[in-house]
Amino acid sequence: MGDSADRSDGDGFEDDLDPISREAVDWFMIRHADGAAGADDATFRRWLESDPRRRAAYADVERLWSGAADLPSSRAPVARRAQS
Repeated sequence: MGDSADRSDGDGFEDDLDPISREAVDWFMIRHADGAAGADDATFRRWLESDPRRRAAYADVERLWSGAADLPSSRAPVARRAQS
C-alpha cells in the first residue's frame, strides 16, 4: 500500500489521522468499493496481520462505519428547511 497522504480528498479528515489509521481508512474504502469483492485479499491480510496496531485501526474504522448507519438521515432536516 502506498503513502495515503498523497490521496487525500482535501477535506482534511485524513490530515488528523496517524499513518496506520490512514492506511486502515484506505483499505476500508478499497474493500467496500463497488466491484471490489475479493480485491487484494491476500495483500490486505498481510497488511492486517503484520502489526496489531493495524488490526486495531481497521476495527476502529469498521466500528465507525457501523455506527454511522445508526445516525439519522441528514436529508430530513434539509427537506424541512426547504419547505419553510
